Amino acid sequence: MKKQLWLVLLCGLFLFGGTAAAQDVPQGEFFAGFTYTRLNDLTPRGPSQDAYGFNLQGVYNVNRVLGIVGDFGAHYDNATNLYTFMAGPRVSLRGDRVTPFAHVLLGGARASRVPVPNTTPLRFDGDGGFAMAMGGGLDVKVSDFVSLRAIQGEYMFTKIGGSGSVLRDTQSHLRLSFGVNFTFGKK
Repeated sequence: MKKQLWLVLLCGLFLFGGTAAAQDVPQGEFFAGFTYTRLNDLTPRGPSQDAYGFNLQGVYNVNRVLGIVGDFGAHYDNATNLYTFMAGPRVSLRGDRVTPFAHVLLGGARASRVPVPNTTPLRFDGDGGFAMAMGGGLDVKVSDFVSLRAIQGEYMFTKIGGSGSVLRDTQSHLRLSFGVNFTFGKK
């Protein structure tokens, strides 16, 4: 997996590196989009659930390649709410029209159950813990200030619960997002 990520980044550098040097770099970015998350092993009741929600990100670009990301995600299914708040570095390979990126995010997560009618209650009021996401995506430029996030895919790991909790100790999830990315300022 690690070798494949480096191979993709190197190929992107060769494909888009020549045009990236002449391009203006936005000082910051704000992303808002829809998120599908496959929640795995969140409760002993079932192995996985499909969750839908939203993802918000703010990025400060240090230079044309490196940025610092702040990420908030809200994921809902019919019985579980999962909220994540993470931050970390992002590497972008900026081209004239497309910008592939990769990031590693670390932070926290909070999960809670909502009552489900006609079921045996399995309740927790809210357990919090560690969250991590590794992945990347592709932004397609529409104008100087707007890009469409064609895809963002991540492996998301959470460590919520522990002794005395109804949650399993660790959880592995898949998160896919798409939406609109707004850019502002110039470096």
